[in-house]
Amino acid sequence: SGTPIPNSVLHYAGSVYYISSAGFEELRGLEIKHIGANIVDRAFWEGVEQTRLYDISVAVDPFQKLIMWAWPTDTAGYSKRVFGYKFDDGRWFRWNLNSGVEVLGLIRRGLSSEKFVAFDTAHKLGTFTGVAKAAQFETKTIQPEVGRRWQINSVRPLMDNQNVGATMTGTLQIATMDHPYPSSGITYSTAQNLSPENHWPTRFAGRFMRLLMKFTPTATEAMTSRLAGVEIDYELLGQR
Repeated sequence: SGTPIPNSVLHYAGSVYYISSAGFEELRGLEIKHIGANIVDRAFWEGVEQTRLYDISVAVDPFQKLIMWAWPTDTAGYSKRVFGYKFDDGRWFRWNLNSGVEVLGLIRRGLSSEKFVAFDTAHKLGTFTGVAKAAQFETKTIQPEVGRRWQINSVRPLMDNQNVGATMTGTLQIATMDHPYPSSGITYSTAQNLSPENHWPTRFAGRFMRLLMKFTPTATEAMTSRLAGVEIDYELLGQR
């Protein structure tokens, strides 16, 4: 299908990754896979600065199995947002940069040493270190039964973690909207910590509600944990 952004093209492990006019795609052999279909493609084309598509860069982190695209969001130049695609399981992440980068890259030393790097806005080469960042999940606005107010008594995250005996810390915030229709302005409650039994006991009542969950994994869990869903213990409230 081609690409309007030559700098978005990367060849790795038999596949070609690129950004087409439709969005993020992978070409393997004669098969094209739309890896960013729907929300990822839409977020990119709505957020990228169209006059600076030439500033987009792409690189692979072979150790974490990530293809990453850095792209600008304004006319000031430099890429301040990164979309990463984990090609072994098809997951995506978004990364916002405070000061921006000029270009992403992969440096090879000899036949076996590789390091994922970036040049910053001062034209200096840097590598990436640090602890795992908190993952954030937000549900859609929920109303179990049309027209009824309801109360949440407990929320349990359903986590898939490949590390046996691993633990996870997390917080929950709830937005309660009591008007006849869901509110366009969302205000969340104070964060509550995950209990030792891995759930949030709480008491929130309203007509519409939305959940915001944040999880902080250890470094070894960062790439092996995923949220499969949430289990909500609730009750419908009475009517007059």
